[in-house]
Amino acid sequence: MSKRNPRAEARKGPADPFRRRTLAPFLIGGAAVAAVVAVLGLIVAGQFTSGETKVPERTVTAPGRILGNPDAPVKIVEYADFQCPYCKMAEEKVARLVDEYVTPGKASLEFRNFAFLGDESVLAAEASLCAEDQGKFWEYHDALFRIQGRENSGVYSSAKLVELAQEVGLDVEAFQQCMESEKHRQDVLDEREAAKKAGVSSTPTFFVNDTVVKGNVPYSDFVDAIEAELAKAQGEAQP
Repeated sequence: MSKRNPRAEARKGPADPFRRRTLAPFLIGGAAVAAVVAVLGLIVAGQFTSGETKVPERTVTAPGRILGNPDAPVKIVEYADFQCPYCKMAEEKVARLVDEYVTPGKASLEFRNFAFLGDESVLAAEASLCAEDQGKFWEYHDALFRIQGRENSGVYSSAKLVELAQEVGLDVEAFQQCMESEKHRQDVLDEREAAKKAGVSSTPTFFVNDTVVKGNVPYSDFVDAIEAELAKAQGEAQP
């Protein structure tokens, strides 16, 4: 019978009340596993530069997860994981899209969680929805990307998530209750499953109406997709 090692246990520190057990894999089969390994490899490579990436100052906000007019001719849907460095890198382009297309009313932008990089991805996504309950999704979204670090390294610990809630002006007690009750955990998991069914397999992935734009691509790729959809909408509007 093995003996307990009190010193080793002490080094582990107290359990994180927001941390769950490791999530079961949501992709099945050798090919799927290989794809995940490839994506993770790219992400690990990107981490060495993600720390130097700054999140742009927000000029537009909203109480929910949609910026701009929901009835705009172009609807941009972004699927991202808060632990994904390429998602953070893409934020500069997203800010430009908001300034040049969302604010003028040509497009709307909706953020959806595709939390697939581990337990802390799910925790961060849950925290963002708890912030949305208080009308500050985008402020919390920016704060999460601002402190991004290596995956599942404790960057999104319960203490840090609460600290961010305080920084963005949330009711901290209500936020903690939201997290501890796992109010939005199933919402995050359901959103991930819906994304998979829509064909999302990596982050960031954008849908510009029905056109898919994958990865931290050049800004011109977004412009081309949006302008094509605007031209299509204009043609359909003409008698």
